[in-house]
Amino acid sequence: MSTIISVISLFIAAISAMFTGLNLYSNRAVLIKFGEDDNHPLPVVENEIYAYSGKKTVSFNNGIMFHFQILNPSPKDIAYFNMHFVSDGRIAQVWTMKSFGYMEKEPKIIMTDPIKGGGEINIPYSTQGTFKAHSFTPMYVFMSTDEFPFPQKVSFQFNYSVRHFPFIGKKSYYKKFSINLDLTNVELGMKSKQKVMKQLTSPVQKSLKTNQTPPYSKRRKHNLRKK
Repeated sequence: MSTIISVISLFIAAISAMFTGLNLYSNRAVLIKFGEDDNHPLPVVENEIYAYSGKKTVSFNNGIMFHFQILNPSPKDIAYFNMHFVSDGRIAQVWTMKSFGYMEKEPKIIMTDPIKGGGEINIPYSTQGTFKAHSFTPMYVFMSTDEFPFPQKVSFQFNYSVRHFPFIGKKSYYKKFSINLDLTNVELGMKSKQKVMKQLTSPVQKSLKTNQTPPYSKRRKHNLRKK
């Protein structure tokens, strides 16, 4: 009888441990990243994207923009930090909403792509923040290329607070998202866009043709005198 009770106790303990493990697994922090397979950034030219607040607009520089999406299916907010680009070995800043903190009101970021159309886009509020629990976050990250010659190698990176094996040391408390961007034809695309934008923004020259014999021309006056 005692043997049967022991077996039942062990069985109940095993079932309890299994449910505890399943509960921990379902509640674990995890991020699902979309866009890693498409590492082609979009060439951006001056005046194509701008921050708009009231009557004030501020144009983005020439640069590159990378679009990705984050799904946080877990029941916990997940922090991210240290978001940046690495351009030819140099740290390059990501333009965020805080980059326009000098504007009176939080601006809207408007993209006016002359080829694909445009609309409002979502850039990060800051280089650190949170991906809310059960949330889906589309994000556009921009890097200016005006400060240096057009880069040969660019990667985009940020850290996020999800623990990983071996669960020892400070680095085990976060993971790193890093993607090398494919710059093939990006500089060429930028030059092509610059030509299009120049044509769209150049003033239209109107040629005014004058009549050969306006109502009060010398010729008309001469004819009136004869009458």
